[in-house]
Amino acid sequence: MLLSRYRKHNLPAATLPMLNGKMYTIWDASLVQALFRKKSFTLEHFAAKFSGNVAGLNSSTRNMFLTAPLVKEMLELFSKHLLKGETLQRAQIAAVCSIEDSLRGEFTSLKDGEWLEISSIYTWLRDITTIAASRAFWSLQNPLDGDDTLLEAFWRFENKLLVMALDLYPRFTARKAYDARARLQAAFGRFHAAGLVDSAGVSEHPRARAADPIVRRGERGDWEDGDEHPRLRAEQHGTDAVLAPVLHPQHAGAGGTGARGA
Repeated sequence: MLLSRYRKHNLPAATLPMLNGKMYTIWDASLVQALFRKKSFTLEHFAAKFSGNVAGLNSSTRNMFLTAPLVKEMLELFSKHLLKGETLQRAQIAAVCSIEDSLRGEFTSLKDGEWLEISSIYTWLRDITTIAASRAFWSLQNPLDGDDTLLEAFWRFENKLLVMALDLYPRFTARKAYDARARLQAAFGRFHAAGLVDSAGVSEHPRARAADPIVRRGERGDWEDGDEHPRLRAEQHGTDAVLAPVLHPQHAGAGGTGARGA
């Protein structure tokens, strides 16, 4: 709709009203460059709003995100640890080793001449790579490992991420994803309450993120709402889990296939 209006009227910019907000689209190259030169146009505000909606944070915690430098620090940590350097290399190696272990376990369980039936190559690769990323960032003690129902809950939540991000009354419009998010938040709340984020095997990225003074306040229970801390933690894990460093399930098809044992 926006593109057709641009072609018909040659508009430099347009506004699309939404249920509880607006979306702006800019086509004019000079306007785009002028916008990027504005110091007030930064990713931090959008990231704070997105994280607040996705994690279901209350207004008090969202305001803390907007007034404190927390989001900026988190983005800097992301750039430092996940876009380059030894941390990324170690995560890649850990993910590859995890995928190798998963495949070996699948095939060694087959008897001679027996076939491994895979009804959906997409789902199979999706789960393997999600576990690989979870192990690479959060160690073998991560809540998703060994809990197939929680793994499925993670993807049920992820599949409705847009509804969550837009805050389109997800409790009613995406009830299954809403409940799945609650399960993830509870699981990662227990993970952090047990101090497992500081255990061996956890990547530098989540460790550095957990060391932030504002986040530490949440771990001590100093936040106004005690439920806010696990909500944020689960959302942060989701960011890591979909960043499988070597393989992403969207590159796979959805058809069935099979593999044969030795």
